[in-house]
Amino acid sequence: MFVPFESMVLTLDSDGDGEISMQEWLDNLANLPGLKTAIDACLDPETGKIIGYQSLEDRLAVLLEKKTTAEAQLAKYNKQIDSIRSTVSESKQCDYCSLRSRNFEAPTTTTSLIANTSLSRSCRLAAPE
Repeated sequence: MFVPFESMVLTLDSDGDGEISMQEWLDNLANLPGLKTAIDACLDPETGKIIGYQSLEDRLAVLLEKKTTAEAQLAKYNKQIDSIRSTVSESKQCDYCSLRSRNFEAPTTTTSLIANTSLSRSCRLAAPE
């Protein structure tokens, strides 16, 4: 059963001072069975704590573990990127050397590369760095 918030506050604040003391809470919670049921559903009966509750220290430990895992993944991906860059660079160098040995001058722009009909469509050429 839904009880408006204002009605809950009036029920809990039995002395009407605008504050709900611990004693008022304990004495009057039974007068709001829906609220008590909702609260009980969120509590672990063994510990009395909110289900899934983590202290700040526990939460920090979880976040630091996630950070460590993420950093390890990043390092792994950076190694893969470096390996791919190296492979691509070596491939470009080999292509350039092969064409140069046949007296081919590398085009200086992408437009001249596309316009050069002596290159096959699959050839990708970059001047050495």
